[in-house]
Amino acid sequence: MPPGLLTPPSEFAPLDEEARCAECVRPERLSFRFSFAYQPIVDVRSREVFAHEALVRGPSGESALSVLSQVNDDNRYRFDQACRTKAIKTAAELGMPSRLSIN
Repeated sequence: MPPGLLTPPSEFAPLDEEARCAECVRPERLSFRFSFAYQPIVDVRSREVFAHEALVRGPSGESALSVLSQVNDDNRYRFDQACRTKAIKTAAELGMPSRLSIN
């Protein structure tokens, strides 16, 4: 992974396990599952991918609406935190060598 383009989540997390946000560490506390599709963002002048946008999807590629319709006032914060951590973690696992935008 090129330095500075995508920082693995471990570099953001505190070293002390107890200091971590419990909601961020355990996103499985949501009652539904979700995944992401990564859309390339292309610089039209250079014709090169300079970033990817993480778009929420169902675990089998279902629409964003199928996931977002399950978000409510009680789980909104957990969902937001789970999206951030999962998008970064999954992009890092895929070896995505670009910036990441989370939608």
